[in-house]
Amino acid sequence: MATVNWNDMETAHQESQKPAPAGRYVMVVKSVKEGMTKEGGYPQFRLVWEIAEGPYKGKAAFDYLTFNPEKPASISMARASIIMLGFRDLAEWGEALQAGSAMDRCLGKRIEADVVTDEWQGRLNNKIKQKIRALDGPGVADGGLVPPPVAAQAVPMVNPLAGI
Repeated sequence: MATVNWNDMETAHQESQKPAPAGRYVMVVKSVKEGMTKEGGYPQFRLVWEIAEGPYKGKAAFDYLTFNPEKPASISMARASIIMLGFRDLAEWGEALQAGSAMDRCLGKRIEADVVTDEWQGRLNNKIKQKIRALDGPGVADGGLVPPPVAAQAVPMVNPLAGI
């Protein structure tokens, strides 16, 4: 029977639990889970990303897409994320959710992102601070950057009774 150094095993485990240092990394989506915010019950999606390259490959980072109509900035940030994940816009995301394919379409998508260390429930974790650019999918030829939303066009109102 092989001799096991349990102290070395514990040290290796402790090292594996440490987050990666803050920095810019290539990230890949490993899972997406749909839920609701605790406050207000708004739709929220929890993404688990992994560092895809380098010495910290496999380390997880977390990100949330929140759709709170009371906080329009949350919708703008979620929209930018959705586009980086290969969806044209929020309408396409909604259609994919209805069809049950949105989560699967996100898996394996790669982005470049700034990652930071954050404490959550007494434990240090990595989280996505800023998504820089998409690395695969639509828009990569344009640098993977998110285009601004298309402004709604005003439609002139015509009174059908005018002139009668």
